[in-house]
Amino acid sequence: MNFKEISGIDLENNLDSYVIYDVRSKEEYKLGHIKGAINIPYDEVAANIDRFKNLDRPIVLHCRTNNRSFYAGSILQGAGIDDITIAPGVANYDYKLTK
Repeated sequence: MNFKEISGIDLENNLDSYVIYDVRSKEEYKLGHIKGAINIPYDEVAANIDRFKNLDRPIVLHCRTNNRSFYAGSILQGAGIDDITIAPGVANYDYKLTK
């Protein structure tokens, strides 16, 4: 597993440049998420592989502490999706979250 990484500030300053997937649980997502982030919990990534293909922007994954992001990223790489960037989890960076 070899993923690119982006800082929280760089992500927030360039939200429109990425398709952001929040791989936390639906409950965590409802409490607050990055503006425009799509919620697909990490344990549902494999069942939703097609939603990660043929995108017009690079993929960014994030969760709470990065563990689920790395797990989801490994599933995507196993499906042949290699352009994956990991952003700091919400426990590691103070994002401006929206509900």
